[in-house]
Amino acid sequence: MRVSVEGEEPILRITIGAFTQMLESLYRIFGSAGLSMIYVMGKERGIYEARRGFTELEGETSIMDVLKLALKRAERLGWGEMEIAELDTINGIVDIRIKKTPFSCRAPDASHCYFYRGYLSGIVSEILGEEMSCTLDKCLLKGDKECVIRIFRTR
Repeated sequence: MRVSVEGEEPILRITIGAFTQMLESLYRIFGSAGLSMIYVMGKERGIYEARRGFTELEGETSIMDVLKLALKRAERLGWGEMEIAELDTINGIVDIRIKKTPFSCRAPDASHCYFYRGYLSGIVSEILGEEMSCTLDKCLLKGDKECVIRIFRTR
């Protein structure tokens, strides 16, 4: 058996179709509680990515450096292409534009959107050291020209 590794850790590989089916099953079986589970799964993955970013970059790191590294790692792992659209640390607002996604967008607020939101809020919460919330700010299926997830300070 061939095992892929990243650093010292083996990688669990799963197809997009299988992952999507898992997410949709959580929603179908548990309703909004399933969406909460999906969000938490994403958030924990985001926290993990931010911590790896701090370790990889070593020493003096900016919020921008760690965030860019985490988004680049997500792209390498097949989560799609994302970029920072806005970073306002004074007001606690970060907008992430999702340019390419491996998921087919069938409905606004689809289960994978909850995973992305959790993932991105986990990264930003860990980097800033405070709890952050998020919302789908723009969505192609809602008539916008792009998908943007806004992460903002929880007050």
